[in-house]
Amino acid sequence: MVEHAPFQVVFLVPKRHIKRAHERHQIKRWLRESYRHKKPFFHPINGFTTAFLIIWLGKGPGSFEEIKKAMDFIFQTWEKNSMGMEKAKTIK
Repeated sequence: MVEHAPFQVVFLVPKRHIKRAHERHQIKRWLRESYRHKKPFFHPINGFTTAFLIIWLGKGPGSFEEIKKAMDFIFQTWEKNSMGMEKAKTIK
């Protein structure tokens, strides 16, 4: 893990679920694009490097809208939880 990067993201689309390479690449592009739109809203947590591992478990390629909604949910949940981590660190 790179120490100076506040965020690191890995996207995995298993061959077990999506057999065709062009479909796996399309899903990865959609995941990266969805992350790119949300990236400016993230703030690093004091002194922490955050690593995301996002794995596509769907049986089909889905659509960009489905992926965008799922990524929004993931990052909203993370944002709520990270606020608690910041408060806990400032209390100590």
